[in-house]
Amino acid sequence: SALLCGQFRLARSLCEEAAQLLREQCVGAPWESATHELFVLWALSYLGELELLAARVERRTREADERGDVYIGVCLRAGINHAAWLREGDVARAEDALEQARARWPAHEGFHNQDWWNLDLYRDTPAAAHERLERAWSSLRRSLVVAVQITDAETLALRGRIAVALARHERGDARSAALERGEHMARRLRRMDAPVARPYAAAVEGAVARQRGHLAAAKAHLEEALGGFARLDMMAYAASARRALGELLGGDEGAALRAMADQWFAGQGVAAPEGYGRMYVPGCEP
Repeated sequence: SALLCGQFRLARSLCEEAAQLLREQCVGAPWESATHELFVLWALSYLGELELLAARVERRTREADERGDVYIGVCLRAGINHAAWLREGDVARAEDALEQARARWPAHEGFHNQDWWNLDLYRDTPAAAHERLERAWSSLRRSLVVAVQITDAETLALRGRIAVALARHERGDARSAALERGEHMARRLRRMDAPVARPYAAAVEGAVARQRGHLAAAKAHLEEALGGFARLDMMAYAASARRALGELLGGDEGAALRAMADQWFAGQGVAAPEGYGRMYVPGCEP
């Protein structure tokens, strides 16, 4: 419940404790133990502890394969692998993990595509992300995934990010339609009573304003996103918002913000800060 309420540090601590208790004191509870470990990794991803996340994803994936645990192996490859592998700029490894997940558990499109969408944003191919989204959306909407508030917020945020990223590559009516989709997703996020929803909305709104030439509004939205992410300890998102704000402002002030963001990314071993920033706060590039 702490994770679902945006208390990511508390969630990590409690799930670490629960997973250890299940491993050491409970018999016949491998699923429960592994599920708590997944929540730990999810919390690490939100917190931006990318170096630790990458090491644990690799170790836990290897352990799942050794014991023949298809469920956990697929969840690790298709759930948060993008945050781990893309830290090193290893797009091929992220793609391979997703292909392995699809081959091992050929579920409906929505389950696998969420990481593909992030990967497409990272490599600045939003048209591919949009195509995957359109193909998968009806299946994803019918699933129980979006019935959970935080995953609903994540999905809306991803749809908004894809829309504003795509708008940068479009012209005319197609560009206007993409920006309107981004605005629609932001409005839906604003109506949600979820801690992550407001900074997600603000980041999308900042990109929409930036592309429409409303620079003062874009600055205000990005500052709101940065503050919201920082308060929730979502440090990779905060660094991405700081980088986007720096690109918007330009000059010495903008360069200082980009340098601060890139320093944070470097501390987590991120090979390509611009790709990571584009994945979490796209659409604000010049």
